[in-house]
Amino acid sequence: MKKIFDLCKNITPIHINDYNILNNYTAFLNGYVFFIENNLPCFKKADLLFYNKKLIAIDYVKNDFQIDNIKLNVINAKNMYLTPSFIDQHIHGGYDINFHNSKEEEIRYFLKKSAQFGYSYLVPTLLPDSIDNINKQLKIIRNIINSPQLGSTKILGVHLEGPFLNPEKAGIHPIKLLIKPNVQDFKKLKHKDIIKIVTLAPELDENYSLCKYLKANNIISSAGHSVASAVEILNSNVKQITHLFNAMAYIHHRKFTIANEALFNDNLFIEIISDLKHVHPKMLNLVRKLKPKHNIIFISDALPCAYSKNNIFYMNNVKINISNGLALSEDGTIAGNNKFSCDNIKKILNETDFTFEEIIACLSTNCAKNLNIENKFEFKLNNNLDFIIWDKKTLDIKKIFIN
Repeated sequence: MKKIFDLCKNITPIHINDYNILNNYTAFLNGYVFFIENNLPCFKKADLLFYNKKLIAIDYVKNDFQIDNIKLNVINAKNMYLTPSFIDQHIHGGYDINFHNSKEEEIRYFLKKSAQFGYSYLVPTLLPDSIDNINKQLKIIRNIINSPQLGSTKILGVHLEGPFLNPEKAGIHPIKLLIKPNVQDFKKLKHKDIIKIVTLAPELDENYSLCKYLKANNIISSAGHSVASAVEILNSNVKQITHLFNAMAYIHHRKFTIANEALFNDNLFIEIISDLKHVHPKMLNLVRKLKPKHNIIFISDALPCAYSKNNIFYMNNVKINISNGLALSEDGTIAGNNKFSCDNIKKILNETDFTFEEIIACLSTNCAKNLNIENKFEFKLNNNLDFIIWDKKTLDIKKIFIN
């Protein structure tokens, strides 16, 4: 075996700011690379060799590997972190664009903008609505999935946040649009193959029939906008919990609720809105102590107001105001977020016990594991990766390689 470093030592490195596209053979030397070991994230110094986007060697190459007649780009990644790109599985929009009702060209504009933040994949989240209106939007999103654009974030699938929610925990969602979870209505949805997650209230799902149907069709059932008990969460066999602590029954010291079960069930993935406003920093510390760290997913729940100049907008004809960085309905109900899930990395690092590598995992590999796309997010041989390069000292992003 030959060291990648020895292979490249006579080649003049390219400055990271002068390099934009992963093509041909590219070596990153001396970087601190993000790895997952025993389900825990860590950084290790390593040399990487890519062919286009595929990782073909870590530290060593085979003896018969030759650099003759090939173009080998070399980047000295000294004092830099190399991490996976980001993914957000619960996001409603931004830049005044609403995944729920925006046109195809508007959503494509958003995807172009979001790549600049390091997002390689999103799961656009749709609001409760009539089956006909949801079908119209599913068709638009399907067109985008089938023809992604170079340099843009890709759409992995759709997250339906409703209409199968509990009116007691409707939040800003109009109660008239909510229906009891049932298979018959779900089957009316077209393009079901692009639906990846369905948020529902399992306590209203008779015999847990919809939960069972979703699991049989490889769709994640997520308990949210719910007053389910811990027993109902267990019996429903949901895979995850939607935006933990928000729009659900509270933690109780005698009566175990959905929130209790979310904390104590090691098999459940949990979404956490990452702005430190929807969930207090000390509650994030509690979650970190109780949950397996690989089951924590940071989401944005970002609304069209994210990166918008407007302070007033509408969601399902509900008026939303931006006040002190929060999106609020007129009665003061928190409606969602006006930031993306990656916007508060340094704040989380400073105000909670989460380490930088744990935060990266919550924004990338944990969600990828939940969605069964780990091979797109882990630095393992033969994986095709999007990734981000950071200044190790300042934690500022130096370069993003997306699609």
